[in-house]
Amino acid sequence: PYHITFSEYLRIVTFYSMFGKDEIIRFTFGMLDILNQHSIGEDQFSELIDILTEKESSFPMQTMKLKRAFYQNSYHGKMAFEHFKRFALRYQVLMYPMYRLQNSIMDRNLGRKFWENHKMKFTNLRAKLHIKK
Repeated sequence: PYHITFSEYLRIVTFYSMFGKDEIIRFTFGMLDILNQHSIGEDQFSELIDILTEKESSFPMQTMKLKRAFYQNSYHGKMAFEHFKRFALRYQVLMYPMYRLQNSIMDRNLGRKFWENHKMKFTNLRAKLHIKK
């Protein structure tokens, strides 16, 4: 089995806890777009659905609906990031497991309030320095 170092663990916790919804969507898309083609196909989307709903017994109908919706909203079975982002925001149940993971990480590592305060400070500092995401 693969073991991570403590510094790797801290890096993962810090990055994932500081993500906003857009970053979580981009991170999820990036996990699927392993060939860096700037789009995902039906196979990658089905894989995502299977991974995210593996432990969710309440999602079988949602799974079918999401796969059908992907097919109907994709262009020749492919979806670029901006389209995927709109899709994820429209069908929020898709990203729910990823948001829940973030909440669990924050709750178990210094608490959600700590991370929300740091996100706010970071966002304010970026705005003050006129730095875009």
